[in-house]
Amino acid sequence: MNKQIFLPSRLNFNLCNPKSAKATIIYAVVYFGGRQYKVNTGVKVIPCEWDKLRQCAIISTRLNNLHKSNNQVANNKLYEISFRFNSFLDYICQHPEEIEDFYNIFKRLINDKMGTRKRKNTKATFEKDFADIAYTFSDARQTKYEKIIKDIIAYMKANSIAMEWDSVNKDMLNNYLVYSVRNNNYEQRTFKDKVNDMYAILRHADNEGYLANFDERKWRKILNYAKDTRTRAEKQTVYNILEKEDIERLANIDFDTPIKNEVRDIFVFLCYTGLAVGDLLQLLDKEKITWIDENNIQIRRNKTGQTATIPLHHVKRYYENFKANGFPYTLIKGKKQNDKITLTANENNRINKTLKEIIKDSGLDRDIKVIRSSVQVINGKIVAKKEQTNTMMSDQITMYDSRHTFITVAYYDGMPKEQIKDIAGHTNTQMVDEIYLKLNEEKEAIAKAERNNKFYNREQPQPTNNNNASEDNQVWKRYEAQIKENVKLEEKIEQQQRKNECNKMMLSLAEQKSRIAQENCKNLVSAVKMGFGKEYIEVGEESDAIDEAIDIYNEPWD
Repeated sequence: MNKQIFLPSRLNFNLCNPKSAKATIIYAVVYFGGRQYKVNTGVKVIPCEWDKLRQCAIISTRLNNLHKSNNQVANNKLYEISFRFNSFLDYICQHPEEIEDFYNIFKRLINDKMGTRKRKNTKATFEKDFADIAYTFSDARQTKYEKIIKDIIAYMKANSIAMEWDSVNKDMLNNYLVYSVRNNNYEQRTFKDKVNDMYAILRHADNEGYLANFDERKWRKILNYAKDTRTRAEKQTVYNILEKEDIERLANIDFDTPIKNEVRDIFVFLCYTGLAVGDLLQLLDKEKITWIDENNIQIRRNKTGQTATIPLHHVKRYYENFKANGFPYTLIKGKKQNDKITLTANENNRINKTLKEIIKDSGLDRDIKVIRSSVQVINGKIVAKKEQTNTMMSDQITMYDSRHTFITVAYYDGMPKEQIKDIAGHTNTQMVDEIYLKLNEEKEAIAKAERNNKFYNREQPQPTNNNNASEDNQVWKRYEAQIKENVKLEEKIEQQQRKNECNKMMLSLAEQKSRIAQENCKNLVSAVKMGFGKEYIEVGEESDAIDEAIDIYNEPWD
């Protein structure tokens, strides 16, 4: 070997889907050579019964006997794997020439059943195994992963590519992405999600032992999404922000159909509360709501699991109406999945379509400039390109714009970002700054000018040039004298503080010197008693200390 190799010293256990309400697979994970290696341990655990810090399943009296038994089986397996990991490290140390086959040896020692699996390259088996990978993900992700897998298989068939795992390599997948971009009008963000989803599928295929030479870090040098070149301001043009006056005006309009009035109520409610449309149906579930006081409730967001504090000060009547009647005209019922209830795609599209009609009928519609980033193939490479289009707000607006509207309006109303973060249910203000807050250059300039005016126009006595206004002059002189006196007082305080610090330092040095002098004197006295001459003990010592020692014992020197 011509290079240094350092083996991993730690084995981690990670859950496949830590947010699931069902039992999920436990992976054994190590990092080696800048890459993550995962092996299926063959056991599962319910995420709420997993102790991430101790890296084991929880066994507690609050669990029933079946759950305790299941968790004990999982822990026994994890203890066995930890022991095998040490054996794995010993084996690699004894056989460094096999370091290139690190992953296969790791799989064989951690989970011997996976190590003995043989890849089957028949067409029927390949298609079935590839399609089954989608079912290793959570229920919420299965549909989109199934679509990507079907697209890849269809591309392989259309181009007469051998239906086997050896054909799934970076060159084939790069050609598939180029083909996909040429036949679809992808936005950069959509294409980015597609690439990341593809890599998630490849990682699972690699964990199952199907891929022979998968290295994500190297593959991403070729198979990667094009970088978005838009500025922050250009990215924000895709969001539609209503002014505070527009929201008030919209709330007072009576539309011609009940469904429009209901969608209006939903949109206004979301604009005043900052609630995400995906969390709307949680308002109908008493168990998911915690009342803090008569005007504030807490819910846990479906998307992130973070707690959001929702203010109902201006929209309590809307909340009471939703709670009592539900959504009878939009027919929103949602779907429940993993103890979360969210809108279906059809429901979301239905209310967004009605919202566009509302904006058009309300007189709030206006021309807007939108800058999008789409991906294109140029000279065989996938690149991102900015495109500006002029459109109407009614063609662009969605329910999610209510969340951007709330954050922007609250910011310009003077609400602190920390408070906005708590209402929106974020862990920090970064998302508020980078994604949701749509800054207005004109408003920003006015706000900065107001802050300057507030500082420089604060109340203070002003001098006057009127010779007859002797009283004002006296006030001004007293004001100046008071300022000078305050400055002198501050200087005296600082001088006294420095003097106290110096005294403390001098006292500390004096104490140290006294201790050193006592120690030296003790040593010199001992030397005198032993009869050493002055020429032997004067080296490195002070003569005064020697003379003092001589005086103490009154003994002559040779």
